Amino acid sequence: MNMELIRKQLEEITPPEMHFKQHVLHQIRIRRQNRKRHMQISAAVALLVIIIGTAQFQQIAAVAENVYRSIQISLHNNETLVIDNNLEMIPIEVNGLTWVGKQPNRIGYKSYTDTNTNTAEDELKIKLLHNTMSNESMADFRYFEKRNMAELFLRYFFIGDLENFSETILENGDRQHRYSADRDTVYKSPVNMKVSFFTGRGAQYEMDNLDTYNYEEKYISPVNGITAYLLKDTFQAASEESSLLMYAAGSITEKLTVFVHDNLLYTIYGNIPSSEMKKIIDAFVIEN
Repeated sequence: MNMELIRKQLEEITPPEMHFKQHVLHQIRIRRQNRKRHMQISAAVALLVIIIGTAQFQQIAAVAENVYRSIQISLHNNETLVIDNNLEMIPIEVNGLTWVGKQPNRIGYKSYTDTNTNTAEDELKIKLLHNTMSNESMADFRYFEKRNMAELFLRYFFIGDLENFSETILENGDRQHRYSADRDTVYKSPVNMKVSFFTGRGAQYEMDNLDTYNYEEKYISPVNGITAYLLKDTFQAASEESSLLMYAAGSITEKLTVFVHDNLLYTIYGNIPSSEMKKIIDAFVIEN
């Protein structure tokens, strides 16, 4: 082949190498610009996440601070008992409430006809402590709309050594209780229990209507570790002379005990000695 002709043909060929390089450089520039823009966007997103996260943390911290309450109990002689246990709100949905009053001061009522608390606990999404000394009792529910507070009332929940105890439901739905007590029985009447909890936020809760009580002692159960506060009534109205004599002799002591467990405020009260009230506290079962 004529080498001169081949050389001439090669010189006429325009190699695409430079065009390819320019194209590659252009793509690199675009990628660099995109990477830089992506990094800027990522930095902005990261900063936004930090800002939002900080705001959310502050909001959660504020909410957490507001959902806990201390219990302040106003006692006789202007004394105040403060229980610092934390209580977190428990939102509830209860069907079939009977409302009394007008918003926002209404009070809702409901009675559970079961002789145990399972139905009430399931609907209210709470778990009451089991007590080995308790008597089966139907529960009454009350909801105080303005205070965001709910109560489960267990009447005659502890009957101790009372004799001939019976419960009858009348035609109108009222409950009639009968029992026998004398100067020899430790229990002078059945002991009631009320379990309260909060459905909204607040700084503290003040228990009222206790200005006839004196603080007696703080009791820590050696059995279950419950910290309870025992109060003693300073005055008890009695219509019968025998009751007045028994009260004067110290045979009747109106006691009230409060303690907090698992966001629930327990209030137990009745005519029993402090030693018997401590037995009730010891009989609560805390499951692990």
